Amino acid sequence: MAVATLCEAKEEIALAVTRLWEAFGQAARGQTIAWADIEEVMGHGRYEESGRTIVRKFRRRLEAERRIVTRAPSGVGVRLLTHRQTIREAIREREIKARRQVNRGIRELETVDPAGLSVVERKLISVQRHDMQYQRLVIGRSYRAHAKSLEATPTNPIRRAKEAKE
Repeated sequence: MAVATLCEAKEEIALAVTRLWEAFGQAARGQTIAWADIEEVMGHGRYEESGRTIVRKFRRRLEAERRIVTRAPSGVGVRLLTHRQTIREAIREREIKARRQVNRGIRELETVDPAGLSVVERKLISVQRHDMQYQRLVIGRSYRAHAKSLEATPTNPIRRAKEAKE
C-alpha cells in the first residue's frame, strides 16, 4: 500500500510540474511569477512539502531546458533572472557560499589534535589546510574583482560615492 501511495505522489508531483511548465514555461527572462499564480496552477500551497518539491523541480527544469537561473524571494514569487542579473546576483551568491564552506572546513581542521596522528595523517592535514587557505584566497580575489566590475546603480550609494570621488 505504501508503494502505491508513493507512486501516486510522484505522479501527482510530475503532473503539477507539467501544469506549471505549460503555464509559465515560456515566461521571459526578467519576469517574476507571483506565488499566488504558482499556487493556483500547481494546486498546492508553496509551504507544503509537495509544494516545495514541485517548485524546486519546476525551477530545475527552467534551468536545464531554457538555461534560465531563478530566484525565489519570500513574498514575491519566482524571478527569472536576466543574463546581467545572473552575473550580479547568482555568481556573487555562489562565491559567498563557497568562501563560507571553505572557512568552515578550515575551522573544522583546526579542531583536530595532530598529536595522536601518524606522520602521513599530519602531512595530509597540512596539505588540506594549505589547499583550503589557497581556495579562500582565490575566491576572495574573484569576489573583489566581481564587486569592482559592477556598474554603479542608483540603489548602491557606495559605488556612486566612489564615482563621485574620481
